[in-house]
This record gives sequence, C-alpha cells and structure tokens, in this order.
Amino acid sequence: MNRRVVRQERIEVDGIVAEVAYKRVRRLTLRVKSSDGPVQMTVPSRVSRQTVKEFLQKQIPWIRKQQQRHKERELVPPPTYAEGETIWMWGRRLVIERVDAMPPCVTPVGESGLRLQIAADATPDECGAVIEEWLRGQLAEAIEPLLETWSERLGLEVPRYRIRKMKSRWGSCSLRTRTLTFNLELIRRAPTALEYVVVHELVHLIVPPHNAGFYAILDRVLPLWSERRRDLNSRPVGMP
Repeated sequence: MNRRVVRQERIEVDGIVAEVAYKRVRRLTLRVKSSDGPVQMTVPSRVSRQTVKEFLQKQIPWIRKQQQRHKERELVPPPTYAEGETIWMWGRRLVIERVDAMPPCVTPVGESGLRLQIAADATPDECGAVIEEWLRGQLAEAIEPLLETWSERLGLEVPRYRIRKMKSRWGSCSLRTRTLTFNLELIRRAPTALEYVVVHELVHLIVPPHNAGFYAILDRVLPLWSERRRDLNSRPVGMP
C-alpha cells in the first residue's frame, strides 16, 4: 500500500492544534506525544477537512487527559540509581543497594531489595543500562511461558516477540510478521497486567480489529480482562 503523504496541514479546534497528514491509508489515527505540543493525525486522503475537525472536537476530552498524563510523567525526575533509591518491579518497590565492584551485575535481595554491582564512579546512564538489561531478562522470562500457555489455549502457534520501550502503548501486534511487541514498562506493573496484554495481543492474531468478535474472545478466555485493563491504564506509561 502506498502510504506517502498526499498533503499536510495544521488544524486548531478549541485550543488543540493538530498536525494532519493525509495519506493513502484506511483508518484515521490520532496520537498525543507531549503535554503541550501539537497532536499528530494521520487521515485517509479522501477525508474532508470538516470531518477531521469534527473528529478532533469529539476527541478533545481524551486528548486533554493524555496531555495531563504526559505532564505528570515529565515532572518525574530521571533516576540516578543511587544507594537507597527505589525502582518498581511487578508492582512493588525495590530499594537499590550499591556495591562498588566489577563486572556490573544486578542481584535481587530478598523481596524488597536490588543489589547493583558497578563501579562507584559509574554514570546514571551506565547504571540504567545495566538495570534495564536485567529487567528485560526478567520480563522475557515472564512473557515466554505466558505465550506458550495462551497460544495453546487459543489454538495458535507460539509467535515471535520482542521487548522495547514504547511511549504510549503497552503492546502491539504485527499481522504481517506475526510478531508481538511488549513495552518494557510492563515490568513495573503487576503480573496480572502482563498476562492481560499477552492475551490481548494474541487475540489480535485471530481477530485483528477491536470489534465485537475480538472482545467476545476476551470475555470468554479472560473474563476479568476489563478490570485488568482499567488498573493498567490508571497510571500513564512511564509511571509506576
């Protein structure tokens, strides 16, 4: 499909500025990437400007909510990974214990501690890279058995997956490659939230759109999915 931009324009509705890209796509999409910048819209090339404005008007409450979430996230200071600082994992706080030694590694300490072994003069970025690598491994260890279990229940082959940082989504599904993507931030949330996202993305391999058929499968296999989603979305991505 040719997805080149046909034309672009800026539209403002009630103080909300949207950068609109008209492309040869089937669906209109809207993204909020910051607390005060313009929102991004991708629109089918044949859709009228008036239709775009009407859609934008209806979405203003949702847009303002997303902007507020970005603002909350922007106010959180970046971690320094100092002695006594905390990180979140599986919905619990872990207190960092720094050890001046090499090679760099991370070790759990009981139920509420995390030992970071690294040089005393390591920068926050270097500390963060070590911890992030460890967290990726922990998340992968949790994802793999869930994929195996739920793929079997849903009659699917176990798909490929990857873990990456995502600004606004917990997961995604590529039908073309049959690859699922999971947000690294899921390691901060309760294990039940991860299970919901795994099941959600697997169901997309059966019913791609969010339609009645999609939600009927979720209702059947994971009856409490809406509660898990509500808890997951009660705090923005990037917030513990």
